[in-house]
Amino acid sequence: MAEVDYYFTLLSPWAYIGHDAFHQAMESTGTTVNYLPLNLPSAFAASETPVLGKRHKTRQDYRTLELQRWAVKRGLTFNFWPDHWPFAAATGDKMVIAMVQNGINPSGFMREIFTGIWERQMNYAEESALIDAAAAAGLDGNALLAQAHGEEAQAVYDETTEKAIALGIFGVPAYFYDGEYFWGQDRIELLEDALKAGRAGYKPIYPDGD
Repeated sequence: MAEVDYYFTLLSPWAYIGHDAFHQAMESTGTTVNYLPLNLPSAFAASETPVLGKRHKTRQDYRTLELQRWAVKRGLTFNFWPDHWPFAAATGDKMVIAMVQNGINPSGFMREIFTGIWERQMNYAEESALIDAAAAAGLDGNALLAQAHGEEAQAVYDETTEKAIALGIFGVPAYFYDGEYFWGQDRIELLEDALKAGRAGYKPIYPDGD
């Protein structure tokens, strides 16, 4: 069975936009997903990618055009500047890690968070809101939150971020299939094509052939 490593943070609007399409593609191809939340600001810093507020206005403007296009394309409701975004996403991300450690598929929780941010403008800087989101997904939010605050979840979060940096990840969502890097939810269809073809992952091509 094929596997895809999925790097993301709950903070990302692009992860929300691609959430359903990605999972549908993984289901249709019988692919196992490895959920890997990361500290995105650290990946930005390592790749010298400016955070949103420090990007040139032309890039910020274009981002809003893309959000509008893809919201329509994916059939989503969107508040493009929600009241409580951005927020520190580490605790929610580590709750996903806790779910994975417990053998729980986190996709339902993730969707609850994504719609909470971008549709209902929830404040997930508040831990009570994270607990409620877990409960809405049929999970024990208090237990998951406690586990998220533990040393083991933090160690996994740090290790995943370090691995993402080593892989050259400069944004999310990022998908890896057989070592091939697919950046952005607009690459889901290309990822699905690769999985259906069963081909080997592509590698970077350099002028000298190395």
